[in-house]
Amino acid sequence: MKVFDIFSGCGGASLGFQKAGFEIVGGIDIDADACNTFKNNLDVEPIIGDVRKIKWKKVLSNLGLERGELDVMIGCPPCQGFTRLRSSVPDDPRNGLVLYYSKIVKYFLPKLIVFENVPGILNSKHRKYFDTFLKEIRKLGYEYIYGTLNAADFGVPQIRKRVIVIATRLKNITLSLPEPTTVKKYKTVREAFKGLPPLKAGEECKRIPNHKAPRHTDRIMKIIKRIPKDGGSIRDLPKKYWLRCHLNHNGHKDVYGRLWLDKPSPTITSGCLSASKGRYIHPTQDRTITAREAARLQGFPDNFIFYGSLTSIAKQIGNSLPPPLAEAVAKHIFNLIG
Repeated sequence: MKVFDIFSGCGGASLGFQKAGFEIVGGIDIDADACNTFKNNLDVEPIIGDVRKIKWKKVLSNLGLERGELDVMIGCPPCQGFTRLRSSVPDDPRNGLVLYYSKIVKYFLPKLIVFENVPGILNSKHRKYFDTFLKEIRKLGYEYIYGTLNAADFGVPQIRKRVIVIATRLKNITLSLPEPTTVKKYKTVREAFKGLPPLKAGEECKRIPNHKAPRHTDRIMKIIKRIPKDGGSIRDLPKKYWLRCHLNHNGHKDVYGRLWLDKPSPTITSGCLSASKGRYIHPTQDRTITAREAARLQGFPDNFIFYGSLTSIAKQIGNSLPPPLAEAVAKHIFNLIG
């Protein structure tokens, strides 16, 4: 079964589908570094570009496909405009890409569609984008089901809730969402980091790809060293160590926070290699997590290598659909169509 990945990023969704036995025939993303990561790990050349400026009929022709022949289209439009942290920000121009995804569906008319985004897309402020997307694909003859899935329920050592839509224009299919594969307990940070050698800030382990610890200034190191191990945060320190912008309110409790060893991590974002962006300090070592540790928390295997600067790699990892969740969706689709 052939899959084309829209807003493909570094390939987290495609990797999951590939592991489930699907053939990835292409992808597209505006981020050149992410496309390079996709190409080198999935052995497929994605298109680097803006989906709004692509001649999709030519893409279909280059794939050797007619309209209606593609089996599955994956679409994970940018979610930043729908996140809780941006709830007070005027509409992000990227939000419209959700609606553009339905236009791409119209060009391809795939047999099945997968859509993924953050739960914030269901909030009243942003719901219009989601509802319009569903309305447009229904006009094209698709039936759909959607719900919120937690990646931790599918073997990912991270609490990461995402809205998943599965839609099809095939007849005689009763749509449903995949059931959790994690039966007894969630996978933890301790399990995810097992076997990774310890590092100091700025050190790199060359035998494990992307296992390089970011450097910190002396001021940041003084703060990190004082934060209690295994779940502590800057809130455990005297206020003289707090960031000035946090002194007068009770939010941002995860900022300069350590991960808990025996819990899943909180949601990994594009700021996952920065102590100031969330709970991304190593549980016991005095540094923020490495890109490899962040990748493991997303469910990427160690042989999946990321390319680009540390900032670019953090963005690629944080924006990904965790491969084990994508694989669960892919296997479920395969079972739905028999």
